[in-house]
Amino acid sequence: MRRSIKKACALVLACAMTFQPVNGYFGSKQVNAVGVADKFEIPAASASGRVGAEMPYTRYDSTVATLGGGATLKTSVDWAKSNIATQASEQSYVALPSNGSYAEWTMNTTGSGVTMRFTMPDSSDGMGIKGSVDVYVNGTYAQTVNLNSYWMWQYFSGGSPSDTPGGTGCFAFDEVHFKLDKQLKEGDKIRIQSTGASGVEYGVDFLEIENVPNPIEQPDNSVNVEDYGAIPDDGIDDLDAIRAAVRDADANNMDVYFPEGTFHLSGMWNIGCSNMKITGAGMWYTNLQFTSSEAFGGGISGGNPNAGDGTSGDGYCKNLEFCNMYINSNLRSRYGENAVYKCFMDIFADGTVIHDVWEDHFECGFWFGDYNGALDYSDDVKVVNCRIRNNLADGVNFCQGTSNAAVYNCSIRNNGDDGLAMWNNTYMNAKDEKGNIFAYNTIDFVWRAGGIAIYGGDGHKIYNNYICDMFMASGIHLNTTFPGYKFGNTTGISFDNNILVRCGTNSDSWGEDLSAIDIKQDVKNVTFNNTQIYDSPFTAIRILDNNCSGITFNNTKIFGAGLSGQDITFSCNTHSPVAIREPAGTSVKFNGLEIAGIRPDKYANNAGQANTTWPYWTDRQTPQNIAGNSTVTVYDEDTTYIVPGYPNAVNGEQGGGIVNPLDGITGYDLIVTGLAWANADGSSVLKHGDKVQFTMQIKNDSNVDIPEGVTIPVKVTIDDTTSFKYTKFKSGLKAGATAAITLTSIWSATKGGHTVEAVVDDSNKLPDELDENNNTRTKKINVADTGSSTTVKRVTGGGDLVVTDITYGQDKIATGDKLQFTATVVNAGDTAIAAGTKIGVQFQIDGKAYPSPITWCDTYYSGLQPGESVQLTANGGNGSDGAYWTAEEGTHTVTAWVDDSGLISEVDESNNKTTISLKVPFGGTQYFDDPDSPDDFTGTGGGEEQPTKPTPTTVAPTQKPTEAPTQAPTVAPTQKPTEAPTTKAPEPTTKAPEVKYELSVQGLAWENTSGSSELKEGDAVKFTALLYNNTGDDIPAGQAIGFKAVIDGSTTVKNEAYTGGLKAGETVKVTATTTWTAGYGGHTVVATATGDSQNSVTKKFNVGRKSANVTKVTGGYDLVVTDIEYDKNTVNAGDHLVFTATVMNAGDTDIPAGTVIGYQLQVDGNTSDIRWCDTYSSGLKAGASIKLTCNSGSNGINYWSATNGTHTVTAWVDDVNRLPNEVNENNNTTGITLVVPSAGLIENPDTPDDLDNIVIDPGKVTISSSVKIEGYQISTTLGGSRVVGSVEPTINNKAVKNWGFIYAVTKAGDASFDVSDDDMVVGTTSKYVTALESTPVGTAENVKFGSSDTATYFVRTTLFGANTAKEYSAQYKVRAYAELSDGTYVYSKVSSYSVYDIADTLYSNKMMNTITAHDYLYNNILKVVNPDYAQVDYNWGNTVADASEIE
Repeated sequence: MRRSIKKACALVLACAMTFQPVNGYFGSKQVNAVGVADKFEIPAASASGRVGAEMPYTRYDSTVATLGGGATLKTSVDWAKSNIATQASEQSYVALPSNGSYAEWTMNTTGSGVTMRFTMPDSSDGMGIKGSVDVYVNGTYAQTVNLNSYWMWQYFSGGSPSDTPGGTGCFAFDEVHFKLDKQLKEGDKIRIQSTGASGVEYGVDFLEIENVPNPIEQPDNSVNVEDYGAIPDDGIDDLDAIRAAVRDADANNMDVYFPEGTFHLSGMWNIGCSNMKITGAGMWYTNLQFTSSEAFGGGISGGNPNAGDGTSGDGYCKNLEFCNMYINSNLRSRYGENAVYKCFMDIFADGTVIHDVWEDHFECGFWFGDYNGALDYSDDVKVVNCRIRNNLADGVNFCQGTSNAAVYNCSIRNNGDDGLAMWNNTYMNAKDEKGNIFAYNTIDFVWRAGGIAIYGGDGHKIYNNYICDMFMASGIHLNTTFPGYKFGNTTGISFDNNILVRCGTNSDSWGEDLSAIDIKQDVKNVTFNNTQIYDSPFTAIRILDNNCSGITFNNTKIFGAGLSGQDITFSCNTHSPVAIREPAGTSVKFNGLEIAGIRPDKYANNAGQANTTWPYWTDRQTPQNIAGNSTVTVYDEDTTYIVPGYPNAVNGEQGGGIVNPLDGITGYDLIVTGLAWANADGSSVLKHGDKVQFTMQIKNDSNVDIPEGVTIPVKVTIDDTTSFKYTKFKSGLKAGATAAITLTSIWSATKGGHTVEAVVDDSNKLPDELDENNNTRTKKINVADTGSSTTVKRVTGGGDLVVTDITYGQDKIATGDKLQFTATVVNAGDTAIAAGTKIGVQFQIDGKAYPSPITWCDTYYSGLQPGESVQLTANGGNGSDGAYWTAEEGTHTVTAWVDDSGLISEVDESNNKTTISLKVPFGGTQYFDDPDSPDDFTGTGGGEEQPTKPTPTTVAPTQKPTEAPTQAPTVAPTQKPTEAPTTKAPEPTTKAPEVKYELSVQGLAWENTSGSSELKEGDAVKFTALLYNNTGDDIPAGQAIGFKAVIDGSTTVKNEAYTGGLKAGETVKVTATTTWTAGYGGHTVVATATGDSQNSVTKKFNVGRKSANVTKVTGGYDLVVTDIEYDKNTVNAGDHLVFTATVMNAGDTDIPAGTVIGYQLQVDGNTSDIRWCDTYSSGLKAGASIKLTCNSGSNGINYWSATNGTHTVTAWVDDVNRLPNEVNENNNTTGITLVVPSAGLIENPDTPDDLDNIVIDPGKVTISSSVKIEGYQISTTLGGSRVVGSVEPTINNKAVKNWGFIYAVTKAGDASFDVSDDDMVVGTTSKYVTALESTPVGTAENVKFGSSDTATYFVRTTLFGANTAKEYSAQYKVRAYAELSDGTYVYSKVSSYSVYDIADTLYSNKMMNTITAHDYLYNNILKVVNPDYAQVDYNWGNTVADASEIE
C-alpha cells in the first residue's frame, strides 16, 4: 500500500516540478560534494605494504571445496585455450554435472553477502541458457539462485570477437551475487548444489563471502528519486524521472539519493551537474538496471550534449561524487567493437570521484574522453573502491588527454580487453596525458590484451597492483600500436611493487604470444622497480624488438615460467618458454634480477633447436645485457618458492618468494631402500640397445617429517661414468614413510655387466641428516648381447631417421687403438628415403663438434625403406687419423648424428642422435655370475630372472607369459567337484598368476597442440585415456600403470609409467608420453590398459587436410594455392584421380577478366607427366578464391593413375607466368601427401570421449588380490583335477567368514556356452554356473601353496568321469570368492584351464613327484586326447609351473 500511494504522489510532484523545484531533505545543515576529490587521498607506493585491493570479502576457491553427488574438480595444466578451466582461478573449477552435484565450503570468516563465479554452456544461437543452483547452509536449504549465460561467451576465430559460437570461447565464466537471510559464522558450511535445470552442467570457480553493511540512509540536502516517479522494483522505466531529479537537484545545489531496490533505465543516462553527490543505499541494496541490449542503448554519459535526451551542457559534469550502488546492463554484444555502451563514459571533470560502485556487463566499465563539442578533459577524476567486472572490453581507460587521474583499490575482473589502460590518443587535438595513477588494484581474468596497458604519456605511476590469471592476455602491456602521442613525450613512467601471477599467452586473439610483461615497438623511458613475476605459463618478460629505449628493470624476481609446456612460435624460431625473451643487443637494463623455477628447454637434446642461452631466448646469441651481469642470480632448478597469495579481506603482505622449507628442522635421515629398472616394454630383463629407466625407493628413516617443498634429489650412476639426476621430488616425506621416484632420464643399455649405484641427496640439499653415510644402494646387472638393436618407435607422415646403436668393431680397447665407428640407422617413418639421397652420419667424441676432430660416413645413397635399417661405417674425418679415432685414456662419450647436414625432411628432427659411453682402456665385455634382481618395493611380487654370463646353450630371456583372455564359462562341470584333505606332501601344482589389480580403459580422447580434437594432417596428436581400477584393492603409488593406444594396427603411443597410485573403484586420466603425427584420412585407434587383454576402447576418427597458411599482401594481386582435392574418398592402385586446386587472390587488387588463371599439377615432382587447368579467364577479386579442376595433361589425359606408395602432389598456379606482376612470385606452389592405398575419410567418425563426464559401471564383481587361484593339480590318487586357492583372514579391514570356488565350462566338444565373468558370482541366476563353499575338509593344513604366510589354502577336486578326450579337453573357468563379515563378497580374477592343459604342463616339464604319476598323465590323459603326443622321459625337476603357460 505504501508503495502505490508513494507512486501516486510522485506523479503529482513530477507535474509540479515543471514549474518550481521540490524541496529536498535538508536536516540540520546543507551538505554537498564540493571538493570531494580531496576526501580521497591515494597512498604512495610502498615496497613493504600490501599489493592489490583491500576488499571486504574472502575468497573460497574450488580447490578447497568438498565435493559430492558426482561433482568433479576440473583443471587445466597446459593452459590449452579449448579447456575452459584455463579461464578459472588457478586454472581449476568444480563441475556440477547433474541434479544433486555439489561443492561445499567450511567458513573461516563471517558474512551474508555471497558472490559466486560460475560457468554454464551457451545456446546454439549464442543467446544463452537459463538455469539455477540451490544454496544450502549446514545441510538446510536456504535459497535458489538463478543463473543465465546470456551475458557470457564471446568467440574468437580471428582477432575480433563474435557473439555466435565458433573459434576460441572466451568469457566462459560470469558472476552472480546474493544475500543470505542469516549471517554465516565461522565453521558453518555453505553448499552450492545443481538443480539440474535445463539439463546442463554448471561449474563453480569460487565463492567470495563478505559482511554486508547496513543500508545508507538518505543524506541531508538531497532529493529522493522516488519523489520524481522513479519507483524501484516495478519494472517500469525510471529514466525520465531520474533525469528530472538530477536537473532539479543541480538547480538547487542539492544531492540525489537512490533508495533500496532496482531502478530500470531504458536508454543512456546523460548527467549534467556540478558539485553534486549521487548516492545509493549501498552496492548490496541499490541497483540500476539498463534494459536495452542495443548499441548506444545505455550507460552513464557525463557532459555530452549529444547523449541521452541531449539536455546536458557540453562538458558540464564537474566535481561529481557518484557512489554506493550496483549497475548492470542487458548488453551482450560489442556490435563490431562499436557498441558505445559504457557504464561511465565521456567527461567527468574537476575532480569527480566515482567510488563504491559495482558495475557488470557493459562494453567498458569506465572510458574517460571527449568526442563531442568543445574538447574537455576528465582531469583529476578518481575511481576508488569499485568492482569493475565482466565487461566486453576495457575495465578503465584514461583516454583523450585525461591527466592526474587515478584508479585506486579496485577489483577489475574478467574484462574482454585491457583491465586498466592509458591511451593518449590525439583525436580532436587532445593534449598528451600526464601524471595518472593505477595503485593498489587487483586485476584478474582479463581475456584479451593486458591486465594493465600503457600506450604512452608521461609521469604515470603504476604501483602495488596484483595481476593474476590472464587468459589470452599479458599482465603488463606496453606498445605503440595505436595512434596518438605514444611515448614521444615520455621522460619517465614508473612501475613499482607490482606482482604478476600466471600471466601471458602463447597465442592471443591475433595469434601473437604475450608475456607476463610485454614490451614492443617504440616504448621509451619506463622503469620497473621491485617487480615479482610468478608461475608464468609462457615467457615472463618479452622485449619483442630493438625499438624500445630507456627501459630499466630494478630488483626483478622471475619465479616460475613455462609452466604450460607449450611452445613459443610468434615471430621467432620455435622454442620453449623462458624467463626473458629479447634481442641479443637490446638496450634494456636489468639491475638485480633473480630467476628460479623455469621449465627446462624441451629441445635441449636437439642440436638444431636447443636454446643455447636458456633461461633466456635471444635466438641463440649471447644476451649482452645479462652475460657478465653480476646482479643476475639464477637459482638451482630445485629451488622452492611461494607464490604470493590472492588479496583477501585482511590487509598486509601476501608473502611469496624463495623459501627454505627446512629452516629449523634437523634430525631427519634418508636411505635408499630399493632400486629397480625396466626397458620400454616394462621388463627388467635388459638387452643391448634397450632404453632403460630407473626407479628408486627412498625412506625417511627417522622420527622427523621432511616437509613438502623440500627438494629431495636422487641420482643413479652406471659404472662410475654415466649419471642421471632427478631433482623434482618436492612432495615431502613423513617420518618412516617411503616414496618411489622414477628418473626421467633414459639409459641406452650396452651389453655386459654394469654396476649401478643409487644415491639420495647426492648434492647435500638436506645438510642435517642423522647419518650421511647410508644414502646409497648398489646393484650388479647384466645386459644381454642381442646384436645391434633396430627396434624403434614407428611414426607416420614421412621418413624419420633414428640411430639405434653404435659399435666399433672390437670388444677390448687399449689406449692408442684406432677405432672405426659404425652406426645402425633405421627409417622409423612410413615413407621411403629415396635412392639418390645422401644418408650421412657424423661421429663426435665427448660432444665436440667440428672443427674438433670428428669422423663421418657420407657415401650412402641407396635409400631406406620404411622400417629398414642400414649400418653406416665411418669412411672419412677431419683429424689426422681420417676415419678412425685414436683411443685416449679416460671415460668418453661417442655420439652418432644421422643426417647431420639436414638434407632430409623428417617427421621428427629431434631424434637423430644417440650417445654411448666408452671407457679406455677397456678389458672387454664382462658379465656377473650372480647379477642382482630389481628390488620389489612396489609389491608386485619381485623381479624377473636376470641374464647371466653367456654360455653356448644360453637362450635369450623371454617375457613372463600373462593370462590370456578367454570367453566366459557357460555350463556347470559334468562332475561336481569334491573336497579332499591334503595332509601329505602336495601334488605338483601349476602356479596361477598373482592378481594385483584389474585395470581398464573407460574412455579415450585426443587433441592437437592447439587443444582441438579436429585434427589436420601433420598435427602432433596426444591421446588421453581414462583408466579405471575395477578391483577391491588400491593400486599403490609407485606401481607403474598406464595404457597404450595403437593407431591403425601399427603405430603405438603409450604411457605405462604412471605411478601416482589409483584407489579401488576410482579413475585417473593418463596422457600418452609420445604423440602421433596425424596423416590425412580415416583412422582407427584401439586403447588398452596395462595388463588388460580383455577390454579395450576403439575409436574411429578422421584427419583433414591442413589448410595452407595464406598471408594477405598489399600492392597488387597475388595468387596462392590453398588446397588440393581429388574426386575419390577411397583410393586404390589403378584408380583414376582427377585433382582440383583452390586458388586464392591474396592481394588487394582484383585480377580482371580476360586473363587465364591456370595451374600445373605434378605427382612426385615428375615434370614429364603433368596435368593442368588452363581454361579459366573470368577474373578473381582481391581476397576471393576459385576451385579449378584439371581438364588436360600430358598425352591429353587429365587424371593420374594411382600407384601404391606415398606420393607428393604439387599444384603450381600461374606456372607459365601469365600474370608477371604478382606481389610475391615465390608462393605459387602448394603440396599434399597422398598415400595409396588409402581408406579415405570415415563417414560417421567417433568423437573423443568427455573424460570428465564418463559414468563408470563398476559391474557386479569386486576383485581382490587377497583371494586367489594359486594353481592346479592332477591327483593320480583320487583321479581328478584339483584347483588350489588361498584367502587372507581379513580383506579390506573386514573379517572373512566363508570362502570357496565358482565353476563353469566354456566349451565341451563342439558346444560353446555363453556366460560372462560377471555371471560368475555367488547367487548368480545363470544356470550354467556353480558356486561351492569350502569346508574344513578342503582346507590344506600345514601346506603352503603360495607366497603368503597368513593365508588359508584350500582345494577342491573334480573327479574324472568317462575318461574321454571330450572330458579332458573341455574348457573350464574358475574363480575363488570370499564372503566378508558385512555380507559382501570379493572375488579373484577368473582363470581358465582344461585337464589336458594341466597335464601337458606338468608332464612336459617333468613336474610330477614320481615316475608312476608322470606316466599316469601320459597314458590316462594326454594320449587319450592326442594319440600322437610325444612321450617324455621322466626325471626329477621343479614342482611348480606358471598357469599362464596353460591358458
